[in-house]
Amino acid sequence: MSDSNDSYGVDFDFLIGAWQVHHRRLARRLAGCQDWVEFAGTSVARKLLGGFGNIDENHIPLPGDPYVGVTLRTYDPKAQIWSIHWFDSRHPSAHDPPMAGRFAEGVGTFYGDHVFETKPVRVRFIWSRDAATRCRWQQAFSADAGRSWETNWIMDFSRSLTAMGAPMSRHLYSGPLSLFSRKVEIALNEKALPFERTMVPFTQAKGYSPKHPAVLAANPKAQVPVLIDDDLTLFDSTLIFEYLEDAYPRPALYPKEPRARARCRLLELTADEILLPPLIALMRRTTPADPDPERQRLREAEASRAEATLRDHYARFETVLAGREFLCDGFSVADIALFMMILFTLRLKGPRLDAHPVLAAWYARVGARPGAAKAAAEIAAADRELSPPL
Repeated sequence: MSDSNDSYGVDFDFLIGAWQVHHRRLARRLAGCQDWVEFAGTSVARKLLGGFGNIDENHIPLPGDPYVGVTLRTYDPKAQIWSIHWFDSRHPSAHDPPMAGRFAEGVGTFYGDHVFETKPVRVRFIWSRDAATRCRWQQAFSADAGRSWETNWIMDFSRSLTAMGAPMSRHLYSGPLSLFSRKVEIALNEKALPFERTMVPFTQAKGYSPKHPAVLAANPKAQVPVLIDDDLTLFDSTLIFEYLEDAYPRPALYPKEPRARARCRLLELTADEILLPPLIALMRRTTPADPDPERQRLREAEASRAEATLRDHYARFETVLAGREFLCDGFSVADIALFMMILFTLRLKGPRLDAHPVLAAWYARVGARPGAAKAAAEIAAADRELSPPL
């Protein structure tokens, strides 16, 4: 921080612009909790008041409770103090008490007094940065007037090439009713990775026809998804998952420990490879009926057997999920894969989850995540346009 009042706006200059944000939020505060919720969001900041202030808008897709928040910061050049005010869309007429503080040696520290669950707490914000394209905000509470602190929220900001004005270099070829493409879309959204998308032609009568030339050139199987990331072209949703985890590791969609990671991969494979064959039998419900009555009867009988098989799988996953929030250590590729399989089963009027309350609660948790909710809404819209009513 400069001693000159002429430099009033420089402290938060690093924050001006557009950011991708990785959130780590403590599941319960001031309760000795060690469980963190991770999700991705965005933030855009700009200057106000001729440099005496700035404002940012934050899209915070907190699982189960997404909202938009706005931070207003104003600077007093005489006292060399910043005041920070917070508003959010859940309570737009409410206003938290302001935080106040300053920067020293590149680190901003701000304090305020709030009420948390009817109890007074001291609140601390810390702003720091380690590069032009990365910075961090941390929030901590103290229930003993500042003698000890519990950090309960960390936001890691990173600028994408797109946010810095470079052209979009990530492109996904997807399909409106492509289960595996939608898996990749959820993963990209979970990691807050911007991408352009091309939906290839699809009808229930002819499938993915005509084949898109870019897909034909990229994938010998002539299938979506196809992801192009700069000069790298990939197909197969599992391979794309693994690349995204290696190239963009935060937030993680695989466990770190090798055995846990292997189990996670096995669960994703189970969803993709073991549940898919009976699901394919249900997919024929949205294609034109076979003109031969006997073949149509055999098709319907196969779908009935497939429903029984899927119920057996439901029971197995009910056991796997007992006492767990997600299939692996945290939200993972295994959750994405199983969510899509169950979503497609339900949209095709397959077995419901009523007899499996643990699985049903898990499905609702995953479905409330913004990436999964977006995919589900777009699939429902595509069904209304492309599929016969069931």
